[in-house]
Amino acid sequence: MCRLELDPAADTERFEHAVLEEVFPVAGDRPRHADWLFARSLYRTWPRTGAPAYLCAVDSIISTGVEFHGMRGPLTALGARFARPPRSWPPYVSVPDDKTASEEERGGHHTGLLTVLLRLPYERDQEEFERALTEAMTAAVETGATRVNTIKSARWLRDDDSSLGAVEYLCKATGFIMDGFSPGTREPLEKAGGEIVGSETHERIGWLDGGTFPP
Repeated sequence: MCRLELDPAADTERFEHAVLEEVFPVAGDRPRHADWLFARSLYRTWPRTGAPAYLCAVDSIISTGVEFHGMRGPLTALGARFARPPRSWPPYVSVPDDKTASEEERGGHHTGLLTVLLRLPYERDQEEFERALTEAMTAAVETGATRVNTIKSARWLRDDDSSLGAVEYLCKATGFIMDGFSPGTREPLEKAGGEIVGSETHERIGWLDGGTFPP
């Protein structure tokens, strides 16, 4: 996963088409089995203030490096700047289940995605926090529609290699999403020791599954 930014004067429509039609089909930096998961998704980040921003995500069993599955060069050639380095997030819990979450993330047009980054200091109880995190994600999906959000699925992912004195978590919620976590979702996470570092909403532009790697 990585965050991209364009020059404010860039042709965003051309950029989006080029990513989906030229970059995604030839992505891949090493051989893989034909049946291995390798889904590429492009999201536009909201609100659209300042430079156009995008979230580029790859679902794969192969973790990425700085070249981001061989896409760093082609994306840079299209005028994109890597606002944040590519980062791999191993998934741990999906609600209601992994298959449904995958279908919701990639199905239909204009699918909303909420990403929330959290940190848990090493001295806090990790098991207690992850239990609270799973309960909060489950409740968000089971509640369904609220005044601003309709969350269809959710996941939380964990980075065990963080060097910031804390374990880092990424929450992803899919559906019609206009806002971040509700106070009712934030409170149990903060009570369990979690700190919400950042929250963004995105609109899915398109995705590509399958495809082939270069020889």
